[in-house]
Amino acid sequence: MSVTVQELLKLPIMQENSKVVSEYGLDNIVRYVTVAEAHDVHFPSFGGGVFVLTTLSAHHGSTEEIDEFIQGLCNVKVSGIGIKLGRFVNEIPASTIRLAREANVPIVALSSTVYFREILSDTLSVITGNQQQMLNRINALSRTMVNAIVENQNIQQLLRLFCQEVNCYCCCMDLSGRWIAEAASLCGVFDTKEVKRELENYIAQQGQVRQYYHKGNIIIFPCIVQGEFLAAFCMAAYDVEEELACSLAQSVVNGINIKFLGENLKQQAEMELISSTLDDVLFSHGSDPKIIAERLSLVDFVPRKNLLMILVSSEAAQRYARSYMHTLNGIQSVFSERFASCVTFRHSNKFLVLASCEQTLAKEKLCSILKDCHSMLQKYEDEVFDIGCSTQVTDLTRISECYTMAKDAITFGRMEDAEAHVYYYGDYFELGLIAHGVGSEEEKMFFERVTSPIRLYDEQFGNELWHTLEVSLSNLKLEQAAECLHIHISTLRYRLQKIEALTGYNYFHSRDRLTLYLAYLLYRISSDGAGQ
Repeated sequence: MSVTVQELLKLPIMQENSKVVSEYGLDNIVRYVTVAEAHDVHFPSFGGGVFVLTTLSAHHGSTEEIDEFIQGLCNVKVSGIGIKLGRFVNEIPASTIRLAREANVPIVALSSTVYFREILSDTLSVITGNQQQMLNRINALSRTMVNAIVENQNIQQLLRLFCQEVNCYCCCMDLSGRWIAEAASLCGVFDTKEVKRELENYIAQQGQVRQYYHKGNIIIFPCIVQGEFLAAFCMAAYDVEEELACSLAQSVVNGINIKFLGENLKQQAEMELISSTLDDVLFSHGSDPKIIAERLSLVDFVPRKNLLMILVSSEAAQRYARSYMHTLNGIQSVFSERFASCVTFRHSNKFLVLASCEQTLAKEKLCSILKDCHSMLQKYEDEVFDIGCSTQVTDLTRISECYTMAKDAITFGRMEDAEAHVYYYGDYFELGLIAHGVGSEEEKMFFERVTSPIRLYDEQFGNELWHTLEVSLSNLKLEQAAECLHIHISTLRYRLQKIEALTGYNYFHSRDRLTLYLAYLLYRISSDGAGQ
C-alpha cells in the first residue's frame, strides 16, 4: 500500500508536533515531502503526491498572499500542506482552511519547535521503505510470470498465478468479445456482467485510445502485440490501491503479450503454408479435381456439395504488412460457425474464405452471414472493409472462377453503391457476362475508342462531359439527371450533343445509347478491377 497523509501523521514526530486543521483529503497518497517558502514558487514542479512543508515566511502575515500561495498549491493537487506556526504566523487564516477543504487538501499545523529536517528524515524513510516493498513485490510477480512462460503455461494459468498474488478477480477478452481466460481468488465473487460490459465498451473505443482504464475497482489494460490491439485484460481489485494494482497488472499483461506474440508467430508460419497451398489451387489453373482435393486436404478443408469464395478487402493495405492474424481469426470465427468446412487465408493484401456446405444457401441467408462478418470487422477495426461473395458451385475445378466472381462482386458493387460494402456476385451476373464475354484486346479497343475522346476533352478544357454521361446513364429521365448535376436541362442536352460530336454516338438513339453504356461499363470495370 502507498503511504497516505493519515499514515504520515501516525509517525511519532508528527503525533508530537502536529494538529490537523483541515481534515479533508487525509487519504491522499504521499510520494515525497519537500519545503517551499517563496511566494513565486514554480507550482507545476509540485503536483499529486507531494506533501509541502512551509513557514509562510515570504508572505509577511498577509492573508491575501497566504491564500494566493495555498491556492497555487491546491491547483496542482499537492497531497497535503504542513504549516509551522509561531515563527512567522501564529495562526492559519480561516479563508486558507476553507480553500484547502474545497480542494480536498489537508492542512496540518506544526509546532514551532519542530525542525523540518527531522520531519523530512522520518517521512522520507517511511516512503522509501514502502516504495522498496512495492518494487520487491512487483519484481517477484514479474519473475513468477517469466518462469510460467518458460514452463509454457497458458494464459489461464498466468491469470491464476496473478490472482494468488494480488487477491482479485481478473479476465482476458479478445476483440470479438470471446473470453480467453478468467480467474478469481477466494476473496469473493465479482459481477462478471459488469466486467463484460466495461470490457466491451473499452474494446469498442480502443481504435483511438490505447491506455489503461480505471472505474471503481475495475482496471482494464490493452494487450498490444506488434503494434496491434489484440485483447484486453481486466482486474477487479478488492483491497489493492490503484498505483500498486496497475504496476502488478503490467506484469501479467506483459506475460499475456508474450503468449500472444508466440501464438501469432506460429499462426503466421502456418498461414503462409496455407496461403501458398491455396494460391496454387486458385492460380495454377489445374483441371483435375482429384489433385485439387488432395491439395485442399493439406489444409484440412473437406469439400461438401456446394462451394463458394468470399473476399474481404480494405484500402488500407499497408496495415497488413505489420500484423493481420487477429483480423483473420475474427473472419474465420464468423464463417466457421456457419459452414460445414471453412478455411481463411491471405492473398496479397486481401483475406479469402473458401467455404463449403451440404445444402444450397438462399441469397438472403448468405448475405446475412456476410453482413455479420462486416459488422464484426467495423466494430473492432479502423479501416473500411468491402466483402464480395461468389455464387455457389459444385465443381472443384471452378474454385478459381469463384475467386474471380468474388473479386468482380466488389468491383461491380462499388460502381452501383460504394456505401453498401457487402456484395453478392449473383446480383451482377449480367455485368460479369459483359466483362468476360469480350476478348481483352477487342474490349480495350472498343471502350477506348468510345470513351477516350470524352475524357481527353475534359482534361484539355476542364469540362465535365464524362461525369455528365455517367449521371445521364444512371437516370431514366433527363430531368432527373439535370437535377443531379445541378444544371438546366438545356445545358444537359448541349453536353450530350457535344458527346455525340466527339464520339459519333447519339445519346437519344437507343442503339447508340446502349453502345455508350457498354463502353462506359467496360471502362469502369477495367479501371476499378485494376485496383483489386
